[in-house]
Amino acid sequence: MEVEFLRAFEKDLTRSNAAMRKKVLQLINKLESMDGLDGLPQARRLSGHKDAYRIRIGDHRLGCFVSGEKVLFARLLHRKEVYRFFP
Repeated sequence: MEVEFLRAFEKDLTRSNAAMRKKVLQLINKLESMDGLDGLPQARRLSGHKDAYRIRIGDHRLGCFVSGEKVLFARLLHRKEVYRFFP
C-alpha cells in the first residue's frame, strides 16, 4: 500500500516518545508490504465514516483514511483525545 502523512500526524509523531515512534514505524513498514488493513487485528473502521479507520497502539490511536491502495495517516493521539480531533 502507498502511505502518506498529514502534517498534524507528523507533529503528533514528533511529540510522542521514542518507544511509540518505534511502534508506529514498524506498523508503517508492515502496511507498506500489505494489500489492505484486513491483516491488522487492531484496525477498525469508524462507524459513520466510510474511509476512516483507527489503529490501536497501546493507549494511543492512530487515525487514518483508506482510499483504494492508499493510506493517509491523519492523527496519533491518546485514546481520550483522538475522537475529538479525528475524523
